[in-house]
Amino acid sequence: MAHTLWTPPQEYLQHGWWDADGRLRPHLNGQYSLGMAYRLRDEGTGPDVVQGILTRRIHAIVEQYGPPHVRLNDPISPDALHALMTIPEVQHSPALRDLFEAARAHLHTWRDVRALVQHLERIMSQLAWLTFWPTETA
Repeated sequence: MAHTLWTPPQEYLQHGWWDADGRLRPHLNGQYSLGMAYRLRDEGTGPDVVQGILTRRIHAIVEQYGPPHVRLNDPISPDALHALMTIPEVQHSPALRDLFEAARAHLHTWRDVRALVQHLERIMSQLAWLTFWPTETA
Protein backbone atom coordinates (compact mmCIF):
# COMPACT_ATOMS: atom_id res chain seq x y z
CA MET A 1 0.00 0.00 0.00
CA ALA A 2 1.45 3.36 -1.02
CA HIS A 3 2.05 5.98 1.63
CA THR A 4 0.10 9.12 0.77
CA LEU A 5 1.12 11.49 3.57
CA TRP A 6 4.13 13.00 1.84
CA THR A 7 4.77 16.45 0.43
CA PRO A 8 6.29 16.66 -3.06
CA PRO A 9 9.82 18.13 -3.15
CA GLN A 10 8.58 20.77 -5.60
CA GLU A 11 6.43 22.06 -2.76
CA TYR A 12 8.74 21.75 0.23
CA LEU A 13 11.74 23.15 -1.66
CA GLN A 14 9.88 25.99 -3.33
CA HIS A 15 11.67 28.51 -1.07
CA GLY A 16 15.03 26.71 -1.09
CA TRP A 17 17.06 25.04 1.62
CA TRP A 18 17.54 27.94 4.02
CA ASP A 19 15.25 30.06 6.18
CA ALA A 20 15.73 33.81 6.72
CA ASP A 21 18.26 33.11 9.49
CA GLY A 22 20.40 30.88 7.27
CA ARG A 23 19.31 27.63 8.91
CA LEU A 24 17.92 24.61 7.13
CA ARG A 25 14.18 25.00 6.72
CA PRO A 26 12.07 23.34 9.40
CA HIS A 27 10.96 19.77 8.74
CA LEU A 28 13.37 19.32 5.81
CA ASN A 29 15.15 16.47 7.56
CA GLY A 30 12.09 15.31 9.43
CA GLN A 31 8.68 14.87 7.87
CA TYR A 32 9.83 15.72 4.33
CA SER A 33 12.74 13.28 4.32
CA LEU A 34 10.47 10.63 5.84
CA GLY A 35 7.94 11.21 3.07
CA MET A 36 10.70 10.76 0.49
CA ALA A 37 11.80 7.57 2.26
CA TYR A 38 8.26 6.19 1.97
CA ARG A 39 8.15 7.10 -1.72
CA LEU A 40 11.47 5.38 -2.36
CA ARG A 41 10.41 2.27 -0.45
CA ASP A 42 7.10 2.15 -2.31
CA GLU A 43 8.83 2.39 -5.71
CA GLY A 44 11.35 -0.31 -4.74
CA THR A 45 14.45 1.87 -4.35
CA GLY A 46 16.57 0.71 -1.42
CA PRO A 47 18.89 2.56 0.94
CA ASP A 48 21.87 1.05 -0.87
CA VAL A 49 20.99 3.10 -3.95
CA VAL A 50 20.91 6.34 -1.95
CA GLN A 51 24.15 5.39 -0.22
CA GLY A 52 25.79 4.79 -3.60
CA ILE A 53 24.69 8.23 -4.81
CA LEU A 54 26.26 9.77 -1.70
CA THR A 55 29.47 7.79 -1.43
CA ARG A 56 30.33 7.28 -5.08
CA ARG A 57 28.53 9.78 -7.28
CA ILE A 58 28.38 13.00 -5.26
CA HIS A 59 31.82 12.39 -3.74
CA ALA A 60 33.29 12.02 -7.25
CA ILE A 61 31.55 15.22 -8.39
CA VAL A 62 33.03 17.19 -5.49
CA GLU A 63 36.46 15.69 -6.19
CA GLN A 64 36.27 16.55 -9.89
CA TYR A 65 34.58 19.95 -9.89
CA GLY A 66 35.11 21.41 -6.44
CA PRO A 67 37.94 23.87 -5.84
CA PRO A 68 41.09 22.37 -4.28
CA HIS A 69 39.77 23.41 -0.89
CA VAL A 70 36.00 23.51 -1.32
CA ARG A 71 34.53 26.38 0.63
CA LEU A 72 30.83 26.22 1.30
CA ASN A 73 30.08 29.64 -0.18
CA ASP A 74 31.96 28.95 -3.43
CA PRO A 75 29.61 28.84 -6.41
CA ILE A 76 28.91 25.49 -8.00
CA SER A 77 30.00 25.34 -11.64
CA PRO A 78 27.54 24.59 -14.46
CA ASP A 79 29.50 21.38 -15.17
CA ALA A 80 29.15 20.23 -11.56
CA LEU A 81 25.44 21.04 -11.59
CA HIS A 82 25.02 19.07 -14.82
CA ALA A 83 26.89 16.12 -13.29
CA LEU A 84 24.56 16.18 -10.27
CA MET A 85 21.46 16.31 -12.45
CA THR A 86 22.55 13.39 -14.61
CA ILE A 87 23.48 10.84 -11.93
CA PRO A 88 22.21 7.58 -13.48
CA GLU A 89 20.65 6.21 -10.27
CA VAL A 90 18.66 9.43 -9.91
CA GLN A 91 17.30 9.08 -13.43
CA HIS A 92 16.03 5.55 -12.67
CA SER A 93 14.01 6.61 -9.63
CA PRO A 94 10.91 8.81 -10.06
CA ALA A 95 11.16 9.98 -6.42
CA LEU A 96 14.85 10.91 -6.65
CA ARG A 97 14.31 12.50 -10.05
CA ASP A 98 11.56 14.69 -8.52
CA LEU A 99 13.86 15.64 -5.64
CA PHE A 100 16.82 16.56 -7.84
CA GLU A 101 14.63 18.49 -10.31
CA ALA A 102 13.15 20.50 -7.42
CA ALA A 103 16.60 21.02 -5.87
CA ARG A 104 18.19 22.21 -9.13
CA ALA A 105 16.87 25.78 -8.79
CA HIS A 106 18.41 25.99 -5.31
CA LEU A 107 21.89 24.58 -5.96
CA HIS A 108 23.99 27.75 -6.28
CA THR A 109 26.88 27.08 -3.88
CA TRP A 110 28.62 24.09 -2.36
CA ARG A 111 26.70 24.90 0.84
CA ASP A 112 23.53 24.11 -1.08
CA VAL A 113 25.07 20.83 -2.26
CA ARG A 114 25.87 20.08 1.37
CA ALA A 115 22.19 20.67 2.25
CA LEU A 116 21.20 18.20 -0.49
CA VAL A 117 23.71 15.69 0.89
CA GLN A 118 22.35 16.10 4.44
CA HIS A 119 18.82 15.63 3.12
CA LEU A 120 19.85 12.48 1.22
CA GLU A 121 21.63 11.13 4.31
CA ARG A 122 18.49 11.57 6.37
CA ILE A 123 16.33 10.00 3.64
CA MET A 124 18.76 7.06 3.48
CA SER A 125 18.65 6.45 7.23
CA GLN A 126 14.85 6.66 7.34
CA LEU A 127 14.59 4.42 4.28
CA ALA A 128 16.83 1.83 5.93
CA TRP A 129 14.55 1.88 8.97
CA LEU A 130 11.43 1.50 6.80
CA THR A 131 13.01 -1.29 4.80
CA PHE A 132 13.47 -3.44 7.87
CA TRP A 133 10.31 -2.42 9.72
CA PRO A 134 7.24 -4.62 9.18
CA THR A 135 4.71 -3.09 6.80
CA GLU A 136 1.73 -4.67 8.56
CA THR A 137 0.86 -4.92 12.21
CA ALA A 138 0.24 -8.33 13.75
